[in-house]
Amino acid sequence: LDRMRTEEHLSETREMYRTLARNIPKAAVMLFDKDLRYRLVEGAELEEQGFFKEDMEGRTLREVLPAPRVKELEPLYRKALTGEQMMFERSYNKKHYLIHILPVRNEQDEVSAGMVMSLDISDLKNIQSQLEEQATELKRSNEDLELFAYAASHDLQEPLRMVSSYVHLIQRRLGGVSPEVEEFMNFAVDGVKRMQEVINDLLEYSRVDRKGSPFQMVDLNKVLQLVEINLQNVIRSTNAKIVLEKPLPKAKVDQSQFISLFQNLIENSIKFRSKKAPEIRISYEEHPDRWVFQVKDNGIGIEKKFFERIFIIFQRLNSRTEYEGTGIGLAICKKIVERHMGNIWLWSEPNKGTTFFFEFPKNLK
Repeated sequence: LDRMRTEEHLSETREMYRTLARNIPKAAVMLFDKDLRYRLVEGAELEEQGFFKEDMEGRTLREVLPAPRVKELEPLYRKALTGEQMMFERSYNKKHYLIHILPVRNEQDEVSAGMVMSLDISDLKNIQSQLEEQATELKRSNEDLELFAYAASHDLQEPLRMVSSYVHLIQRRLGGVSPEVEEFMNFAVDGVKRMQEVINDLLEYSRVDRKGSPFQMVDLNKVLQLVEINLQNVIRSTNAKIVLEKPLPKAKVDQSQFISLFQNLIENSIKFRSKKAPEIRISYEEHPDRWVFQVKDNGIGIEKKFFERIFIIFQRLNSRTEYEGTGIGLAICKKIVERHMGNIWLWSEPNKGTTFFFEFPKNLK
């Protein structure tokens, strides 16, 4: 009676295995005992791999497979029977399979058998290959665009300097010209100046990845001090106040790029100030694996629908007559933070100021 119950239990277990294996898409499952004899063979992918359960069940590995395959698989099967798990990929019959060989344990946690699970991952590999090709192409395209931006910007500098010089020369030669002609010349000089600003910002944008320095431990308090020195004239002229809520930490960053990051954010806060004197509050939070910084102002604020747009290069929310600038500053900030494997975002309400957040990992390589 005990034997009959055991056999009945084994039969139910085998049938459960069969049902499970039969319903796993694109898979084949083989169960083998300590003699390397196949006790159960099942799966929708079995015949695609050139196997038939009728030819395998009840027969040993050596009886089923050719000698080269036996030589390869037998050590792996025996390792599974000692409790090891193995996983590898294999191409066969123009398909790609993920093979998993693992031990099967009983209720006493003893290894009683081994199992081979084979899953067709051809579609996944094809998608992966396409994504890798697209990533390579995108990287190449980005590199080409960066080189183009750098070369074009660099080559445009000299002609613009020449135009500016000749316009000034004409102004001096003509002397007392009519107000209308003087206005036209001022327009030309102003256009050259704006173009030079765009070129300089474009050069800075293209250099973020191409000319970045290695990450080193930097005292961010010194970075902020340098930013305040660079912006001392605009800070003084607008009565701006920069409040550091607590001393900044040392962090592994590119120092010159973090000077540019803080400078662009602070300049942005001063530029888009309200009728009140600008007040920019800088703080941070330390997490186990990352830093999170905040740059908060009391300026005019931004509508929520523009939150993503302002980080796109050359995107402006206001006309040039209202606010000067090229529309590249925040795009540079985003590029710098992304080079540091981080993210930048903001929260704002019209007439209630704006808070920029950026985070990056502590342990950058």
